Amino acid sequence: MPSGYWHHTEYLEAGFGLSVRSPGLNPFTILRGVYNVVLQRKFDDLMRKLGGQRWFEFKKALAYKKAEKAIQQLGV
Repeated sequence: MPSGYWHHTEYLEAGFGLSVRSPGLNPFTILRGVYNVVLQRKFDDLMRKLGGQRWFEFKKALAYKKAEKAIQQLGV
């Protein structure tokens, strides 16, 4: 998974997932990582508590919309 991309995985059978994080190589990447962990993650935690399944469904729909737009830009 490229750096900076959110992703979601659902296992259809028993499975195992492992996430390995490493620091970025340039200041922009490092600052973006700090923003994701410190601010964006906390906001998402709060919204999951307040919105529950509705928040999850909103994020999933937004991810599909962004993916579709990216695919169209590639001309695939």
